Amino acid sequence: MGHTIHPVVVIAPLGLWGSATVLDVVGGPDAASAARRLTLAGLLAITPAVITGLVEWTSTGPRDSRVGVVHAAVNTVAAVLFAGSYWARGSRRPLGIGLGLAGNAVAGIGGYFGGHLAAARHVGSRHAAFADSS
Repeated sequence: MGHTIHPVVVIAPLGLWGSATVLDVVGGPDAASAARRLTLAGLLAITPAVITGLVEWTSTGPRDSRVGVVHAAVNTVAAVLFAGSYWARGSRRPLGIGLGLAGNAVAGIGGYFGGHLAAARHVGSRHAAFADSS
């Protein structure tokens, strides 16, 4: 169909991390265990996102390749923040929540670069959806 798979698989870690943040904000202390598990699940779910991102990145030109490197670097920082969040939630929940909030903010910045690659630069897409009818 000409569509890239990477934007589909990144929904899993982003959704899991976002859900952990919602539980942190509205769930209170009773939701701490679930938020920690969601944070870990998000960390595990980044593997398909990394693999599909690398596959699509290998087919880019120099300009898009540079943006892809920034996208990957920013998202690596987000993943490190979420790893720290998971670790801190074991004994220092407020720190874990703060790292999770920072991780969401950084992931949003990474998503901006990824969105630019997908929407503006059409990385990973083929746009000849309809054959010439002449």
